[in-house]
Amino acid sequence: MDGIKIKVFKGQLYRANKTPANKNIFASVNYKGAPRKYFTLRKNELNAYTKKGTTYKKTWDVSSDLKLVDILDPETRHNLENYFITNKDKNVLNRVFPISNGIPSRNSYNVKIDDIVLDKLCELGYDGYYMETIRAFHSEVGLCSEALNKLKLNKNSEIVRNPNNVRKTQKKSRSRLFNNPDEND
Repeated sequence: MDGIKIKVFKGQLYRANKTPANKNIFASVNYKGAPRKYFTLRKNELNAYTKKGTTYKKTWDVSSDLKLVDILDPETRHNLENYFITNKDKNVLNRVFPISNGIPSRNSYNVKIDDIVLDKLCELGYDGYYMETIRAFHSEVGLCSEALNKLKLNKNSEIVRNPNNVRKTQKKSRSRLFNNPDEND
């Protein structure tokens, strides 16, 4: 497509989940039925994806080239508006990847709004989009479901327990649990 800069990517991507996966499994199997998934380019940026409790930090090897839209390239970002036909889609693109003083940026409102932009790129035949770390936002690769076939779980995936959110295991007496309805465990 005219004016759309493509980043051919082959390397590693990172994501954290609440569930484990078997080594050497493809992301399409691990995230079976997922229409899209988001990853980071750097392991040290996984905090954006971690949740409370036990987190499985996964390293994914890209087994064949991903063709990703370089979403923060100024010319690309501007030209994408030509492919977002409806005013609603253009408004979402401008909210999620706004341009200020000619420089594209990234805002994340909620996943449903973010998904609209990625879904449109998938419809246009790309594997997703690519962006480096920018001020106040981690690096991100948004992938379409078909692109998940190109990611294989690396042996270096790990379980990390978040010490700030580990459940307390102390026992409480039945009377204390049932006599004070205002107490949250």
